[in-house]
Amino acid sequence: MKRRLTIALSAVVLAGIFSGCANEYIDVPFTATDKVSACAKTEKDLAKVDEFISKINAMPASQVEEYIAALPAPDITNSSEKRPVLRDANARKDQLKAKQQQLGCEVQAKK
Repeated sequence: MKRRLTIALSAVVLAGIFSGCANEYIDVPFTATDKVSACAKTEKDLAKVDEFISKINAMPASQVEEYIAALPAPDITNSSEKRPVLRDANARKDQLKAKQQQLGCEVQAKK
């Protein structure tokens, strides 16, 4: 009885593993929803950069190096001094704004 149960359970598990791995993904052409999701991602990244710039502006230069070192993956800058960090962050912000314009995203005006 135990042997049959073990064999049946292993067969079900193996069938589940093999059928789950056999799915192939189909390339879907660019659609309007892709544009909306790209715009949303760009907007999110832009908000992240704005928050980063405001944090750096608020802290003294002596704390910037520690803050940058504490970041898990600095995708905005590789520098650790305040002035180059702000320069890199503003350059990243300009890149994201250009990407927004290229995608044709609606830009929300800040109040």
